Amino acid sequence: MCDPIGGHLRRGGNPTRRTTALISPTRPIETAEHLLERTPELDALGDALRAVRATRRGRLVVVGGEAGIGKTALVQAFCLNIAAARVLTGACEALQTARPLGPLVDIASETGGELEWLVERGSGPIEVLAALLGELRKRPPNVVVIEDLNRADGATLDLVRLLARRIETVPALVVITYRDDEVGRTDPLRRVLGELPRTSVDRLQLERLSEGAVDDLARPYEVDSAELHRVTGGNPFYVTEALAAGGTTLPESVRDAVLARAAGRRTGAARRGRDRPAARGAVAARGDRGGRAGVRRGGLDVGDAARPPRRHRLPP
Repeated sequence: MCDPIGGHLRRGGNPTRRTTALISPTRPIETAEHLLERTPELDALGDALRAVRATRRGRLVVVGGEAGIGKTALVQAFCLNIAAARVLTGACEALQTARPLGPLVDIASETGGELEWLVERGSGPIEVLAALLGELRKRPPNVVVIEDLNRADGATLDLVRLLARRIETVPALVVITYRDDEVGRTDPLRRVLGELPRTSVDRLQLERLSEGAVDDLARPYEVDSAELHRVTGGNPFYVTEALAAGGTTLPESVRDAVLARAAGRRTGAARRGRDRPAARGAVAARGDRGGRAGVRRGGLDVGDAARPPRRHRLPP
């Protein structure tokens, strides 16, 4: 086998039909039934929303997992199956200079009113939070989604910290996602997550797909599912992108994703170690090896893709 995901994985021609179970950030799903091995997480989100409706006391759910694990797909599936609730969504963008209160810019554009006015004039997190809480009390129940908190600026982290302390005062379910493999021990987000109140916060950890799930996805493509699982480690993004490409070559989207993640980690490490000569030397000594570690001859490196990421466990 010359490439980790290549022609030697194929056992036949193109599939006669496409599976509806694909999970990929670039291919939004339509219903919860399209997800594999995510029923417990969907049930947990549903239970949290039912509790909010019954008590009119808010809850916060934190969804963690590595890049490509299906956090966005999970939240999309949940939100698309919500009845009689307002859904407000915002995301922290991967910018060199993080946009202050970035996810609130998205949310305020949906609500309008005082919240939008405060965000547009550059108000601080305390003022913006007060307006957000007031908005959430107007039209219960609400589902507020903040994605990719690992990319958040300081003002957004402050707002989330304050929101978590006051979440039970509003009829809203707040769902926050973050990439746990991009949050180091000294990352400000680590402290925010550790300070979340236990009584009103639930934590969900998304795991990689099992061999059985990968086999279900690969069956119509006539791909060696065991080898595909070994190469991708069961990461849904890698699995579905490889299958979508026909199982013959690794798509540019996956190669780019691997390189971008490696580059992002190096940048973050360099910023944290900017004032520490020893750390600067370690980062410099690695050179470009980190950026190329996951790419070999147009495919994923088996060792890099299949190896489970290092996890920093959060306090319960």
